[in-house]
Amino acid sequence: MNYLLKKLLIILNQRIIKKLVKMSVPKTQKEVLITLSLKLDSLAETNKKIAKDQFQMSCDFSNYVNKQDLKNAEILGYLESNNKTNQKGAIEQIKENKEEIEYLKTRNSIKNAERTLLVIIGGFLSSLIAYVIKLFF
Repeated sequence: MNYLLKKLLIILNQRIIKKLVKMSVPKTQKEVLITLSLKLDSLAETNKKIAKDQFQMSCDFSNYVNKQDLKNAEILGYLESNNKTNQKGAIEQIKENKEEIEYLKTRNSIKNAERTLLVIIGGFLSSLIAYVIKLFF
């Protein structure tokens, strides 16, 4: 950024000098010195303004970074577990939720298999009872 400001100042200085050359040429050295002095004062004021603007921009950026650091710390507070308060962070909670979901899926599959087996056994027993009844009656 400093490099760009220096380049800008050089370009401004060159333009001011070109304008001075284009203006009516004073006849005496005193007039030349007075004109250059006025232009240099104007240039110094411009440089001061640019310096103030740059300082304000750096202050604004610093404030922005400080606020962003606070936001980032808050986000990390939600993501990471806190051992002091025994509060689980989002990442750890997601991991535990995945494990519980897998456990529930497995348990559900086992229950479905048990029900299917009971239906098959029940069907077999019903068929067997019906066969026995047909044989004796």
